[in-house]
Amino acid sequence: MASLQDARDHDPLETPPPLSPTMQRALLEMFGDDQVSEESQEVETVSVRQQDARQVVQWVSPASAAVSPTLDAMTADWQEELTTMSPSETKGGLDDSPEAKRARRSAIEKKSRQRRQSVLRRMRQEMKQLEEVYEAVATRQQATAGDGVMRSRRKYSQLSLATQALEEDRRKLLKLLESHEVFQRTADAMAIRSVGAGRIAAESQDDELIWDTGVPPSSSFAARVRLRTSAECYALVRETYETMKHFEESGHFVSTGAQFMGWTDKRTIDANQALQYKFTKTFPHESAEKLLLQTWDVFTHADSMAHLSFSASVTTRWQVVQTLSDDLYIARRDHKVPNSPMTFVMVNMIFRLQTPTGYTLCMRTIPAPEITEALEPHEFYYDVFHWTHFNDAFDEDGRPAGCEISTGGHIADAKQLIVSKYWLFELVISVLRWEHMCVAPLFLKSL
Repeated sequence: MASLQDARDHDPLETPPPLSPTMQRALLEMFGDDQVSEESQEVETVSVRQQDARQVVQWVSPASAAVSPTLDAMTADWQEELTTMSPSETKGGLDDSPEAKRARRSAIEKKSRQRRQSVLRRMRQEMKQLEEVYEAVATRQQATAGDGVMRSRRKYSQLSLATQALEEDRRKLLKLLESHEVFQRTADAMAIRSVGAGRIAAESQDDELIWDTGVPPSSSFAARVRLRTSAECYALVRETYETMKHFEESGHFVSTGAQFMGWTDKRTIDANQALQYKFTKTFPHESAEKLLLQTWDVFTHADSMAHLSFSASVTTRWQVVQTLSDDLYIARRDHKVPNSPMTFVMVNMIFRLQTPTGYTLCMRTIPAPEITEALEPHEFYYDVFHWTHFNDAFDEDGRPAGCEISTGGHIADAKQLIVSKYWLFELVISVLRWEHMCVAPLFLKSL
C-alpha cells in the first residue's frame, strides 16, 4: 500500500510540469531506454496538446469566439481526461510489448492529427469568413467611391454648362454695353453741338442762316460780305476746275506708298510754296452719283458739315452768305480749336458739277476784304482749297466697277507748319469721317 501511495504521489501525469522539446531530446540522448521514450512520448503528447491549444487560441477570431473553445476550456478537458484514466490505461497496467507501444503511439498521433485537422478546418472557415467580410467591405468602398466619382462628374458637367452659358451672357452684355456707350457718346456729341449757342436764326434782312456752337464773339460778325454775280462765281468755278485738272495731269508728286484703310496718298509743293495733296480709294459696290448726292447733303447742312470737318471739341460757326443755285452757294465758316487762342475764319464757295469722268464737289476760300479788314487780333483768315472727284470706275472689259473717290486740295503757305500740319491732319480724319458717314460705318466710335 505504501508503494502504491508513493507511486501515486510521484505519478508523472499529475504533478510534473510538461517537458519542453529540448529537454525531451536531452533525456532521450542520455538514457535511451524505452520507458523514458514512452514517458517522453506521453509528455510530448501533452505538450503538443497544449501547443495546439495555444494555436487555437491564437487563430480564434472575434467572429468565431462564441463557437470555438477557449484555452481554459480545452486545458480543463485534457486535465479531466488525464486524471480520469483507468488503471488499465496507466503505465503500470499497460502492455509493454512493442506492438502495444506502437498501437498506443499510433492512437495518440491519430488523435493529435485529428485535433490539428480540426483546428485547420476552423482556421479555413474563419479565413473564408474573413475573406467574405473583406470582399463585402471592399465592394462597399468601391461602390461608395464610384458613386462619389459619378456625382463629381455630374457636378462638373453641370458647372461646365453653367460656365458656358454665363460666358455667352457676358459676351452679349458686353456688346449691349458697347452699343449703349456708342449711343451715349453720340448723344453727348449732338448735345454739345446743340446746347445754348447751337442755333439757326435769321439775323439780317437777307435771311442769312447762322449755326453757332460757341465761337468767341467778334466784331467781324457784323461785317457784310459783298454779293457776287453769277458771272463772277462761274469764272471762279472755271478757274478752280483748271487748277484741279492741272494738278491731276502733272506728274510731279511723291507718295509714301502706304495705305491707310484703303486710302493712298499723293502730294507735292508747287511754285507758290503751296502744299497740294490727294487721297484716293475705290469703292466697287458704290455709285458715283449716289455718293455725290450724299456728300452734297452733308456739305449743305451746318450740323453735318461741322461733324464732318471737326471733332465735337471744336466750336464752329456757320453762316450762309449767298445762294446762287442748287449747285453753288457761299458761306462763312469760323472754328476754334481747344487750347488755342486763335479763331480760324474763311469765306468759302461750295459748288458741284458734272465732269467727263463723273462728278466733282469743291470748296475753296475766296477773297473777302470786308471780313479781313474787320478781323480782331484773335482771328486768322485762312485759305482752304479742297475738292473731291467722284469718278466712275470700269474693269478691264469696260464694265462698270463701282466708283473711285479722289479727294485733294492745297494749303496756301506750306511754311506755316503749325497751321498746315494741323489742317492736314484734320483733312485725313475728315476723309475717314466722310467714308463713315456716306459709305459705311468704319468704327463703333464716331471720329
